[in-house]
Amino acid sequence: MEQARNEALAERALGELEAQFFFIRGLPDEGELSVKLAQLFERRHADMLLVKYGKHIRALDEQAPATYFSGWLGMLCAAQQYMISRYDAAFDFSPGNLTVNLYQKEGRPVFGFRLHDAKTLSVPAGDRAGWRRQVLTALYGETLRPLLVSLAQAAGLDAGQLWGQIATRMYYVRDMTLAQADSEKLRAKLTEDFQALLSDLTPDVFGRPRHPLDVKFRYVDDPRKPGERLRMKVSCCLAYKTDTDHGYCYTCPRMSGTEREERKLKLLAGAK
Repeated sequence: MEQARNEALAERALGELEAQFFFIRGLPDEGELSVKLAQLFERRHADMLLVKYGKHIRALDEQAPATYFSGWLGMLCAAQQYMISRYDAAFDFSPGNLTVNLYQKEGRPVFGFRLHDAKTLSVPAGDRAGWRRQVLTALYGETLRPLLVSLAQAAGLDAGQLWGQIATRMYYVRDMTLAQADSEKLRAKLTEDFQALLSDLTPDVFGRPRHPLDVKFRYVDDPRKPGERLRMKVSCCLAYKTDTDHGYCYTCPRMSGTEREERKLKLLAGAK
């Protein structure tokens, strides 16, 4: 009976991860890359992913695909965070249980995460705080930390820049899930569990001198909505290192005040 309940819960939860966090169950018809996260710890597999993805985004080198892909990994982190708060449960996000797939969807490249064992859930046995710390430590210390080190080495970047992409994405998704929460109880749990991520995990879990997700954001004026503010990115996504006319993002921390004002005028002109 207990096993049947857990399997039903896993099925319902996986459906939500598919709808909101880019999880998939099968190989996409237009998939061109399928690799386990554990394989990306090896340089040749990391290089292969960055080269293949880089062609889609017209990258000038392997650095932009590394930062872009790290943003996608932020969805993986946000998904586990959602599981903890929504269901008091967690899927196994160990490197060997997750495959990432690169495929085309509506004319653009996307990544989908696929669980090999999508039925087994970890659930708290009395000590929810201790269980939560264990789940998050495994995700960040055993899956994300070595993965980002590998990607950073392949791209010639500091891993901190990749952690910044994850942080930017996670705070965005946190705000979205809070806005969509269907009860005050869920909203309170989402807030509490996100705070626990920042306070319960020490920097050494991430292999960084400081907690890479515990950040203080700066804000800039929203050019399209007078009186409103936009959160700046934690680190540069390197969009300017693609063969496009994108340049720096309006919320890029590398942009000077003068450059941002010039970009603001271009955005306003383009909106007319």
